[in-house]
Amino acid sequence: MKFINCNPNRQFREIGLRLYIYGYANISDEELLKLLDEDLKFDHIRGQFAFVYIREKKWIACVDHICTTQLFYSKNFICPSLHILAKKEVEQRDGLALHRDSRSYKIRSVMGEYVPGTITPYEQITRLDMETYVENGEAVQYADVCKEPTRDFDIDEAYDLFVNATKRIGVGNDTILFSGGKESVFLTMLYKHLGYEPSLVHITSPNKKHSVDDTSCSLLRAIDWDIDTHEIEKSGPYTEEDKEVFCSKYWCDNTHPPKLNAVYMRTGRKTSGEVGTVDNQRSTYSSLFVNYMDDIHPGIAIDLHLMRSSVNNNKHVPMSYDVKKFDRYAKNNPEEWDYLRTYWGDKIKSIPKSPMYSHYMFLLQYNSSHRLYAQSQDHYNEWYNIFADYDIYNLFLNLDWKYKEGDIQKKTLYDIAKSKFGEHFTDIPWQLPIAGLGVPNVI
Repeated sequence: MKFINCNPNRQFREIGLRLYIYGYANISDEELLKLLDEDLKFDHIRGQFAFVYIREKKWIACVDHICTTQLFYSKNFICPSLHILAKKEVEQRDGLALHRDSRSYKIRSVMGEYVPGTITPYEQITRLDMETYVENGEAVQYADVCKEPTRDFDIDEAYDLFVNATKRIGVGNDTILFSGGKESVFLTMLYKHLGYEPSLVHITSPNKKHSVDDTSCSLLRAIDWDIDTHEIEKSGPYTEEDKEVFCSKYWCDNTHPPKLNAVYMRTGRKTSGEVGTVDNQRSTYSSLFVNYMDDIHPGIAIDLHLMRSSVNNNKHVPMSYDVKKFDRYAKNNPEEWDYLRTYWGDKIKSIPKSPMYSHYMFLLQYNSSHRLYAQSQDHYNEWYNIFADYDIYNLFLNLDWKYKEGDIQKKTLYDIAKSKFGEHFTDIPWQLPIAGLGVPNVI
C-alpha cells in the first residue's frame, strides 16, 4: 500500500517515514506514532484530522467526526483526493478504465447531493466513513459524536472552546469567505476581538434570488467593516475540472467553484462559516417531530427526508407524511431506497437518545461533511473551519433542545458575541433572516 500525498494545500506531515497526518488532534504526532508502532488503541483521538500509517504488512487510514479531510483507498493506494486516486488507478491498470459502480449515481439521485457510506463511483475505490479507521481493508468505527451526552449551554465554556480552537488551528490574518450571515459575522468578530485583521470577501450577483446577505454587508460597511466584493453571473462549474471534482454525480457542491475563485490569491489561509452551529432546529418538518414524536416511527423520519431530497430540485417540500407519496418516490429505485433506509435506520438506532433528538440529528453529520467535501478536494486553496473543531461541533450538535428554540435564530452565537466581543459586537445579521448563497446555477 502507498500513500499519495497529492494536495499542495493539504499536505500531510510525514512522521518517522510511516505516519502521515493532516490537521490537529488531542494527541501529538509522536504519541500517535508510538501507539501505532506498539499496536495499541488510539480510539480516544479527537480533533480535525486524517492520518495514514503504513509499515510492512500493515496499513491504517483514519478520519475524524465529519471527514474534514476525506480519505479514499484502493488495493494499491490511499489518497485524500478521489479524482487523483482514480487517475492513478487507471495508470496502474495500463490505461484500462475503472469499473463504474452504478449504485453511486442512483443513491445520489435519491439523496440529492451526496452518497452516504463507503460507496464511490468506482468499484475499485472505497471511501472512509466518518469516525472510522480501516486496518488492512477492515473498517472499524472508533467513535460517534452523536452518542456524546446532551449538553447545557454555558457562555464562558463556549467562548473558551472557540478561543482554544483558534490556537489549535493557528489562525492568522486569513481570508474569510464572508456571506454576511450569522456564522461568518461571528467569526469576524471573534478574530477582531483576538487581535487579527481578516480579509473579508463577499460573493454577489445581479441574478441573486434575495438581497439578505447584500443588505447585511451594506449595513456592516456603514459601521466601517472592510468587505471586498466578488461578483459572478451564476454559480456552478466553470471548467471541466470543476465538473469532475466539485460538481460530479457523486458528491456535488455547485457553489464551490465561485467560492474557490473568490478567495484564490487572497491573503493567508481560507475559512468560512461552515459548518455552522448545527443547533438550529427550524426546518420544514422539525415541528412534525416535536408535536407528534410518540407516533413517528424511525422509518417515517428517514422517508420524509428522502422524499424531500428527491423532489428538492423542483423546490417542492412535503409538509406531511403520506405513505402513497413515499411509495411513488421509492418504487423507481427500490434497492437504493432500501440501502438508504437501512443505513439511516442503523444510524438512528445507534443514537441512545429520545426520538426528539435521534430522529432529527441522524443526518446532521453527513450534511456537515457534505458542506466541507469540496473544500477537502480543493487543490488551489488551504481551507480550515473553526465550527468543525470537534469540541465546538460536539457542543452545538448535542445541545439540550431548550437551547435550540426561541425567536432569535442561532441565539447561542448571539449570546457569546454580545457577552464577550465588546466593541467588536454587532447584531446586524440577527436583524435579518437566514438565507443561502441564492445565486442560480449555470447547470
